[in-house]
Amino acid sequence: MNPVRVGYTLMPRLADLEQLAELLEHDVDYYEVAPETLWRVDARGEWIANGYHARALELKARTHRPIVAHGVGLSVGTLDPRDRARQTKWLERIRTDHEFFQFDWYTDHLGTSILGADQQTLPLPLPMASEVARACRERLVELQSIVPDVGLENSAVYHHYGDPLDEPAFLNELLDAPRLWQVLDLHNVWTVAVNAGFDPSAYLARVDLANVIEIHVSGGAWTDPAWFPGERKLRLDSHDAAVPEEVWELLDEIAPRCPNLRGITLERMEGTLEPGDEVRLRAELARVRRAAARCAPNRVARKAAEPTGAASAELAPYVAFENALARALRERDSLAALRREVESLPVAQRDAARAWLAAIDARGFALSALFADRLRFERLVQASREASEWFERDPADFARAFRRYRDAVAPSALHPWGEKALFDAWRAEFAHAPR
Repeated sequence: MNPVRVGYTLMPRLADLEQLAELLEHDVDYYEVAPETLWRVDARGEWIANGYHARALELKARTHRPIVAHGVGLSVGTLDPRDRARQTKWLERIRTDHEFFQFDWYTDHLGTSILGADQQTLPLPLPMASEVARACRERLVELQSIVPDVGLENSAVYHHYGDPLDEPAFLNELLDAPRLWQVLDLHNVWTVAVNAGFDPSAYLARVDLANVIEIHVSGGAWTDPAWFPGERKLRLDSHDAAVPEEVWELLDEIAPRCPNLRGITLERMEGTLEPGDEVRLRAELARVRRAAARCAPNRVARKAAEPTGAASAELAPYVAFENALARALRERDSLAALRREVESLPVAQRDAARAWLAAIDARGFALSALFADRLRFERLVQASREASEWFERDPADFARAFRRYRDAVAPSALHPWGEKALFDAWRAEFAHAPR
């Protein structure tokens, strides 16, 4: 019987890795990386290994600890056939990295983070239908030709196209094939439960716990009161603070009941550390280890269907809705824009899209759009010293410029430095942008 191991995310930021060097050497059993942070784009537009790739390899070689991959950009829910070339290129990059790192397993997020050519910077929800589940499963099975054990994490989405408590059944169906697994992210469960107004235990009761290979715990933040004046604050899965006590309680409740559990990972976003945070993070890892010690995995076989995909005709309404959503999210009032886009769809696709639209909570949809903009803002400030100094010098002036940039330039950058390049090009073209 293998023990449940304790993991930590490797932040793609040198200052963070240096601050946490002792923790990474002594307090964890494995490391988790987001593969896309290991790459940069060369002059030909090809993805190649960057300095962080070398640093992660050096750490693996020196500590003899395994690495698991947790991506944010495979976008298994992007169903448009025009995305096929990007997906193929992505898989080849993963194949190359797997030769270096020999990932114990590879997971991504349930949802779609790419709509058309737009990088939305966070997973957006999917209509929870069997044909969508089959199409997503097909993409995961393809990934298994590279890494045998793959899976999906339940994402912290802020709106739904149906009852959020139906998501576990959708995931159970999607993962119904050999060696397809779930990462059970407990902060995500708690975030969605708080925002949507249900008991997180009701969600967990519907999860097939035999599917769970890994559990994530992390912290987050609450929305700025100015985002929704006069309304209660909503929870954000921002990975920038301590793990809430409610999430620890969920971990203690659910971890011992997961028979195929292999690891529990503490997550923290790069650039969010304060001086002294390493002391608290070591205490959190110690708490994770105590939870792991209470687990006694008893590997159980899972019933698995033969993997089957979905016909392109079945997926046509979903592809049309994806593209309508991409266009709408470029607008300031995204929900109003989505309503217009849906009404312009062909009749054969309009009825399904109307049903999904009717299920959307307006406040949750607004939060999705706002959080995507916030993540884009943070990526720019992270990569651009000029933008960061501008923001510190005159926040209101920079915010006005960023809104103009956001309205004018589609979110096509995968990495922070790509966002910087877009912003620099926009400023060069529009030299009158306020400084």
